Amino acid sequence: MKPNRTFTALSLVTGLVLAGPALAYDVTSLASPGGMQVEAWIEGDNRLVIGLIPNDGNKLNGQLGVAISAKASEAWDQDLPLVVTEDGDYFEFPFSETVSFDPNALSEPTALSVEYGTCQLAAAICVFEATEVTVHPGDDGAPWVSLNNVMP
Repeated sequence: MKPNRTFTALSLVTGLVLAGPALAYDVTSLASPGGMQVEAWIEGDNRLVIGLIPNDGNKLNGQLGVAISAKASEAWDQDLPLVVTEDGDYFEFPFSETVSFDPNALSEPTALSVEYGTCQLAAAICVFEATEVTVHPGDDGAPWVSLNNVMP
């Protein structure tokens, strides 16, 4: 297992604003049961972007961090699992991570597991959640993404 990587996450909103209006992505979005907005999209036909955005009154737990893992697949171009943590109790900004893949190795759908802690501040609890992010080969050659909440 790779060591944890600690950094301050950049705001998805800032990243999208800096990208400018010329870039349009088909963003897939799903609300987790604990109150996290999970978003994913394909960028440049070979990069999967995963975003976690806390809904009202919730925070992403910095100590639990975010773990991204995959079952054996030749499609992913980088070492997994990847664990990202924050020095403080919570991530200060929405979380974003990009995972590269080889579109030529994508002959069938391949999934990543994204596990994270959602803290509901009003209830003073944190819940462990997981979302499956699946990249599908497109009929037209352009891959697409689906999301599914799963039990961690």
